[in-house]
Amino acid sequence: MTTQTSGYTGSHQCFTNYSVGFNLTGTACNESGSTSARNLYSGWDVNPNGTPLVYNVSMTATVKANGTISGFGATVG
Repeated sequence: MTTQTSGYTGSHQCFTNYSVGFNLTGTACNESGSTSARNLYSGWDVNPNGTPLVYNVSMTATVKANGTISGFGATVG
């Protein structure tokens, strides 16, 4: 995270490890909040292989000063 939270400053990266049957394109990767809780946001365009369809999905994870992480897309790495 770019803002010091609970004495730590680090980085926030938006990525996918793999996809099957879909093409993914990152559209947004940002963070907001305060030193007590940071909201990490990622947005993606999703295109099912072999179709002209494209739809957008997003995920937000909240990292709190006590170290807990919650929200859709939250991972511990």
